[in-house]
Amino acid sequence: MAALPVPRFPSKSTREQRVAIIEQAVLASLETWNIKRQVKGELLRAGIASPRGKDGPATTVAEVESILDQTGAAMRLKNLIYETHRQASAAPPAPPPGLTAAQVYTADKLDYVERAKLKWEKRIRQELDAMAAELGVPLQRTRKDEPIKPPPEDQPIRFVYDDNDLLDVISGISNPNHVATASKTAATPSWGLIKVEVEVRDLEELRGVFAELDPCTGKHLGFDDDTRAAFLGERIAAVRSALQVGYLPLLRSLCRRGCPQSLRPAVWKLLLGVEVGDKEVVYLEQIHASLRQWELVTDELFRSRLASVPFPCPCVHGPKPARLHHTLLLSAAQL
Repeated sequence: MAALPVPRFPSKSTREQRVAIIEQAVLASLETWNIKRQVKGELLRAGIASPRGKDGPATTVAEVESILDQTGAAMRLKNLIYETHRQASAAPPAPPPGLTAAQVYTADKLDYVERAKLKWEKRIRQELDAMAAELGVPLQRTRKDEPIKPPPEDQPIRFVYDDNDLLDVISGISNPNHVATASKTAATPSWGLIKVEVEVRDLEELRGVFAELDPCTGKHLGFDDDTRAAFLGERIAAVRSALQVGYLPLLRSLCRRGCPQSLRPAVWKLLLGVEVGDKEVVYLEQIHASLRQWELVTDELFRSRLASVPFPCPCVHGPKPARLHHTLLLSAAQL
């Protein structure tokens, strides 16, 4: 939402310092300039203000506030201030005792994980080359204008990799900087196949982060709606009201206790600040047209995978799952 990265609040900063940081970040935001341009256009259209360099009636604060409220720019400005304050308040992770942030970064960059990733990508490329050579087709070719024929039922399906291959690679990654002593090995047994040590939060920290999930603090969508029929309707009405207002803090607070499925697209669109206009629609259509021009060697794998999914399945709700299945197959045929 902001044109430049928002600086962090310094430790033990005063209220005046925080206000100055937020003010500077908001003024440098592209959203602020768009609001200014919109307000200026409304003032000129109403004849309240005059073009630059010409004398005219003075613009009052009340007139500007009225335009902000009528155009919805006031709520956009509130959301911008809230998002700027939220970004500036996000403190960076504290380094362990005795180490600075730079020392923590250079202590262990997880180079062994990066090396394993490069080996895995090389393996995938080799599998794709072998698959293309076996089928006698290139990795990418121009799509022919002819109906796609389903593969014979007796034709074996070759996959690039399966779950066991990926699990074997991940379980084979080990930290070369970690030396397990006899006492530590006896005191801390191996609980799983993955040997990469990742710092996680303890139980008290998780309780603080996910305090809204405590069943003693209130009702949650997805659980209490099964025991109380009217709860789902109340949540839908509350989220719809928040969407009409457009205030991000109110919407975030409601989403912490569950968001109705029917309203999730609109909620995420507002929370992420996504605006879908004609430009975005045309860009998506251009991508679709470009994808339809080319056929990849992996297209058949997608179609075979979708064709093997049983319908209706528990993840699909609605009266017409067969139509959804047909739509998915058509979409895969155009990949």
